[in-house]
Amino acid sequence: MGRCALGALLVASAAAALLPDWATRLKAQNYAGYVDLNLALDASDTVARAGGTLRVAASVLNAGSGDAHDVHIDAQLQPAVLGLTTLGCVGDPGGYPTCLFGAPLGPDAMAVEVLLIDVPPTARGSLMLDLQAAADEPDAFPGQEIGALVLPIEAHVDLRSQLACAEHRAQVGKPLACTLQIQNAGPASALQADLSIDAAGLPVDFVACQGSSPRACPSASAPLGASVLAELRPGDFLRLTFAVTLPSDWSTEQWTISATAAQRADEIDDNPADNSGSVEIVAPLFADGFEGPAN
Repeated sequence: MGRCALGALLVASAAAALLPDWATRLKAQNYAGYVDLNLALDASDTVARAGGTLRVAASVLNAGSGDAHDVHIDAQLQPAVLGLTTLGCVGDPGGYPTCLFGAPLGPDAMAVEVLLIDVPPTARGSLMLDLQAAADEPDAFPGQEIGALVLPIEAHVDLRSQLACAEHRAQVGKPLACTLQIQNAGPASALQADLSIDAAGLPVDFVACQGSSPRACPSASAPLGASVLAELRPGDFLRLTFAVTLPSDWSTEQWTISATAAQRADEIDDNPADNSGSVEIVAPLFADGFEGPAN
C-alpha cells in the first residue's frame, strides 16, 4: 500500500473515532426505531376556584419511530392540601403521583391522563402542577416531555346580610333589640370577614349569637361596632342579636341602624349588593307631643 493510501486510511479512521455520540445514536435509531415523547396540558379554566374542581388533561404523544414501553407521567401538585383523582391510568382513581398507561405507545400514538383537582374552600394563593412523561426507552429529543401549570386560586364568596329590629321606634333608656343574619352562599369559605354595625354612633351591645357556624361568632367581650368573623364555610349562617340604647340627651328623631359583612381583600364577592342591611328608626323627641325631651 502506498504512503498516500495509507495516510488516507489513517485519516478516515481518526475521523470515524471522533464522530459525535448523537450521530452514532441516530444511525442506530434508523434501524431500531426511537422514542420521542411530547407532553401537552389542557386545563378547563384559566384559574383554580376555591371550593371547585379543576380538570387538567395531560396528553403524551410518541413522535418517534419506535414503540415506547411502560409510558408513565410523574406529577407533583402544590399546595399539598389539594385533592386529586385520575382517569386514564392503570391505578385509577389513584394514579397520582405516577400514572402508568397499560399498553405500549406506538409511533404517532397518544395516551391521555385526566387529573381532577379538588380545590378546598379555604385554599388561597396559587396552584402549581409539574408533570414529566417517561418510558423505558431513552427519549431521543428530551425537553418536550415536561410540562408545568401555574394558576391563581380565586376564592368566590357570597355574603348576605339581613337586618331586622324588634321595633321601628326607640325610646330613651330602653334597649332596642335587633337581629342580624349573615350567610355565605358562595362556593368558597369566607375567612375573617369584616363585620361593621353602625347605630348612628351609639354603642352596640352583644346579646347572643347562634347559627350553623357558632365558632364564627364575634367575641362577646369585643366591641361589636367593628369586629372580625372566623371562617364562614359555604352554606354557613350566623344569627347575631344586639341591642342599642338611646341616651337621655338624644336629639335625633329619625336615624338608621346598618350592618355590613365584607370579604377579605383576597376574596371575591359575587353579589356585593346584598352585603349590607339597614333599618330606619324613629325616636320621638317628646313624651306626649307637647313636652320637652324625655328625661
